[in-house]
Amino acid sequence: MRASKSKDNDVKKMEFKEKVESFIKSLDSECEYKTVGKDLEVNKEGVKVQIMFRDDYMGIKKSNNKFPKEFSYKELGKLKKELKDILL
Repeated sequence: MRASKSKDNDVKKMEFKEKVESFIKSLDSECEYKTVGKDLEVNKEGVKVQIMFRDDYMGIKKSNNKFPKEFSYKELGKLKKELKDILL
């Protein structure tokens, strides 16, 4: 039973990662992003943002911040708003 739950969490994280990637593409064509491990790294005009996908949260961390701002997987809209505020 645990294996299937773990697999479900991995699928959920991948779905959210794909949604965030497509949001970044639609947001601005000048945003460059790459996958670093399980995370996404977004660069736009010197602003570097790391989007982390962990088991229990998604986090956004600007390069000058020490700790990420955390969002649950039910808060995709809030995560998108935060990304939009940072990158635009």
